[in-house]
Amino acid sequence: MLDTVLPKQRRSRARRECIIDLGARLLNERDLEEISVVELTRALGCSTGSFYTCFADKTAFFIEVQRRVSAGLDARIQAEFETADLSDMPAAKRLALCVEFTLAYFRSHGGLIRCALRYEHRIPDAWAPNRASAQRIADAVAAGLEPDTARRIRIAVQLAFGAMVNALMHDPGPLRLRDPSFADEIIEALTPYLNEAGLRPAQPFHKQGEHI
Repeated sequence: MLDTVLPKQRRSRARRECIIDLGARLLNERDLEEISVVELTRALGCSTGSFYTCFADKTAFFIEVQRRVSAGLDARIQAEFETADLSDMPAAKRLALCVEFTLAYFRSHGGLIRCALRYEHRIPDAWAPNRASAQRIADAVAAGLEPDTARRIRIAVQLAFGAMVNALMHDPGPLRLRDPSFADEIIEALTPYLNEAGLRPAQPFHKQGEHI
């Protein structure tokens, strides 16, 4: 196991990385409170004390798992959005790219995202990387667009993210996160809103002082 295979000077770092890797897998299947330190360390053949050498507590462990997953996500955002040339891509196609990319992330890391949302008030740093990543995606797909179109695509991205969070956390239907048509339905619903950019002024439905 870890304590016998690796040279002494590399054990602590390797143990920490292995605990994070295992945690990322388990958190996609179960809630944070359902995963014990004993289970983590026993699966890796190391002592409970080894866990606390690497992490102050389970909260610190969870934050590190989230950071690890977010680092991989950030690299993909940079490659697929920030360094890619989207200048000739119409707004509707940018939205489709964003929805499909984000949906794949939700499907791959749904358990971790659910835990981050569930414990946001107790562990603010857990959800912060997801919030920052969403902002980066919105900034990238809005870059270079006319102001009204940029505003609309940001709102469309917010609505798409909200639909995914709702499906993940509450699963009210009719669309489920794993439905093959999820992305297509969301894109189809939001594209007309994007296509109205510049066709009418942004103003409230009712004049100030009017009652609904």
